Amino acid sequence: MDKVLVLNSDFTPLNVTTLRRGFILVQKGRAEVLKKGDDIVTTIGNFVRPVIIRLLNFVRFRPHNLSVSRKRIFKRDNYECGYCGWESTSDFFWYHAGKNYCSLHIAGRDTPNE
Repeated sequence: MDKVLVLNSDFTPLNVTTLRRGFILVQKGRAEVLKKGDDIVTTIGNFVRPVIIRLLNFVRFRPHNLSVSRKRIFKRDNYECGYCGWESTSDFFWYHAGKNYCSLHIAGRDTPNE
């Protein structure tokens, strides 16, 4: 099945949809074709095959809320200690009150005052 890239009215990408959905958006006047492929030949007539379309009205799009997880916090901090900057594994960290402290500093009670 062919895919169509859908752009917002400010040319930011929204998603990739099916050829059928892209064709319907263009035919209803909700989108314009920016790049077209080979024509679709039917018994009714010839139609433009949209490859990239742009919506005429701006669509506000918010990504889904991401849940906080240990894995995402490690990825955010590039797997480094938020206190001393050492690169390490997940058992090296303690996650406490929004800050990462390495277990070496917690064991030595060498943590900053909160």
